[in-house]
Amino acid sequence: MPDPGEQEALAGLKGKIAGRIVWESNRDGSWQLYTMNADGTGARRLLRAEGDCTQAQIAADGKTVLYTHELPGKPPQLRLVGVDGGGDRTLVDNAAMGVWRRGGRAVQFLRRPQKGKDRWETREYDLSSGNERLLFPRPGIGYEPEVHSGIGDDEGARFVIWSPKPRGTWVVSPDGRLQAHVHGGCEGQVAEGGRYGYGVFRAGRLVRFNLSDGGDMQTMLELKGPWDHTYFPRVPAGANWLIYGACPPDQHNQDVSDYELFLVPLIDWKASGRPVRLTFNSRTDRWPDLWLAPPGEGNPLPDGPYDVASNRATNPPPPPLWLFSFSRKDAKPEFGGDWGLWPQEQGCRGEATFMDNEDAEGGKGGSMKIDYDISAAPRSFSLWMTAGPRKVDLSAYDRFVVYARGSVPSFTLVVKDQSAGDPDAPDGIAESGVGELTDDWRRFEVLFRDFVPRRPGARIDWRTVNHVGICAIAPQDAESGTIWVDNLRAESGEVPN
Repeated sequence: MPDPGEQEALAGLKGKIAGRIVWESNRDGSWQLYTMNADGTGARRLLRAEGDCTQAQIAADGKTVLYTHELPGKPPQLRLVGVDGGGDRTLVDNAAMGVWRRGGRAVQFLRRPQKGKDRWETREYDLSSGNERLLFPRPGIGYEPEVHSGIGDDEGARFVIWSPKPRGTWVVSPDGRLQAHVHGGCEGQVAEGGRYGYGVFRAGRLVRFNLSDGGDMQTMLELKGPWDHTYFPRVPAGANWLIYGACPPDQHNQDVSDYELFLVPLIDWKASGRPVRLTFNSRTDRWPDLWLAPPGEGNPLPDGPYDVASNRATNPPPPPLWLFSFSRKDAKPEFGGDWGLWPQEQGCRGEATFMDNEDAEGGKGGSMKIDYDISAAPRSFSLWMTAGPRKVDLSAYDRFVVYARGSVPSFTLVVKDQSAGDPDAPDGIAESGVGELTDDWRRFEVLFRDFVPRRPGARIDWRTVNHVGICAIAPQDAESGTIWVDNLRAESGEVPN
């Protein structure tokens, strides 16, 4: 929640700016789209979708959002959705990172021509004809920089590209006659009107430069302090405001760090005053886009804090996904596969007993009693549930619900995705504690955002979960005791701003 100084700064935005912001956040597990008024009020989830939704941009008329949608193992798609969350549809297949061009009549996007190659073509899709064409890079042209990706102006005459070698941001013409190295930073953008480009010179410094030749670089914003790791800059039409993301200086990972959104006025492309913080969530908020309402029009969303009721009206949550109901003695996990106990060694083992007619929610099923002792190595024990070779997509959910009681004060939930156990990608294991158990059944909600990866800087891919464990791990959990568990499932609520 905002502190008194941040609340005062937010209040100072009212009446000075009207419009809409869209951005992406992993606060609910996967990357999803959110929206709020330009002054930070009325925040809510825009869309509920499986997989990841990223790189959102609002059309010039403020009615439609262009975004990238990606499911595991499938090429990305460019999609359109109304700003009310309705009318979601595919625009272009095998396409990503779209931007509006030519007043909304066309969309530029990136396409990877070869699977597994980290090089992208810039193409244009015409909305009226449905035709697309290659813009950049042109075949047969020798470019000095190694082209990774690029974004062009309306005419496709100048492209701001990022290159790993020579590293940095460049301005390049498709015919290769202009190849100007602007600086060693990244995230280059093309401003509305095509006169300027802008981007990240380094963490803490955002710059603007001429699109004609890459020259006349000027600092837009330079910060030192607790939120000086500045990335994801966007400047809307008129160039009177800058919105961006920033995290603390000891963080940098753009997938897991605590990036928050900030807004600051621009005068002649230079920040005027102190940036105002707009989001207050410990997960990653990134790539905002700001659309400004026409003069005389107000904000499109109702005033107020994060609006759960509106989210549920426009984006009803999916039904709960049962993982294990422990409904009968020979039951298997509902999400597929099997279950078992690990380890079973001298001094470190456990037993699981089905408890008939003791359902935590008063139903006709049963529950599971776990007696364990982890006084010897490896000092951990798990009742594991696996989906076998299947990958279960939990990206539409944001929490586990489990009922528990016990003679011990806590246990640990452990989640593994498809990469767990892969020595080349040891990122897929995370855990979260469940505490304050008593002798009576209690409902516990364990938010996905609270799971801590075993390896610092890693994150769980909630689209490919195949293992969940109810565990006792020393020293955070007691060395021996009894836990009763029941009705483990994934649900979706709303995680506030």
